[in-house]
Amino acid sequence: TTVEVKGTPISVVNLQGRVRMSDIDCPFTLGREIVRKLRDAGKTIIVDFHAEAAEEKEALAYWLDGSVTAVVGTHTHVQTADERILPRGTAYITDLGMIGPQMSVIGVEPEIAIRRSTTQMPLKMPIADTPAEIRGVHVSFDPATGKVSALLDRPRGERFKGLNDLVFARSGDLYFTDQGESDQRDPTGRLYRLRTDGRLELLLSNVPSPNGLVLTPDESVL
Repeated sequence: TTVEVKGTPISVVNLQGRVRMSDIDCPFTLGREIVRKLRDAGKTIIVDFHAEAAEEKEALAYWLDGSVTAVVGTHTHVQTADERILPRGTAYITDLGMIGPQMSVIGVEPEIAIRRSTTQMPLKMPIADTPAEIRGVHVSFDPATGKVSALLDRPRGERFKGLNDLVFARSGDLYFTDQGESDQRDPTGRLYRLRTDGRLELLLSNVPSPNGLVLTPDESVL
């Protein structure tokens, strides 16, 4: 599918994996064929790879590296912390994560999910009625080339541990946590603010597992 956004044609390709899934046409061969046709419409191409195995997702990303803007994995519901830009300029993440109820088992009522696992019965999976969350990625790219650039790469000369929650202020400033695997035994999590002018500020360091961000209505307290 190709749509036009602010004068820029953006194509979205949906492919499905085969490892531990249905035996269908090869997503590698078919994916490259589709991408070649779509490049006539524009340079910006996003590939959604609905697959089970991380190995297959990463392999497809390298297979298409340089010919598409981004390869993003879906299907496993839990967002991974392996976002990166590949050598030829394609953005990649193994799984975008889920958009759905927060207090759930991949979106399903926990009690039903437990019963499905303990009884091995194909029970109906009702959506959990709890506050929702949105997972995803921010990708900055050049519309003329479709190539990706890093919004933030190595603050203070080191990689992020694993970005987690974020919240935008009305000014456009972005607050976000760098949680990684930090905890009480490893209190090295951080809280950052990214200003609209591109300045990155470290607000808190040595935090055990910073998680959950919200601004008060008047934005006086984070």
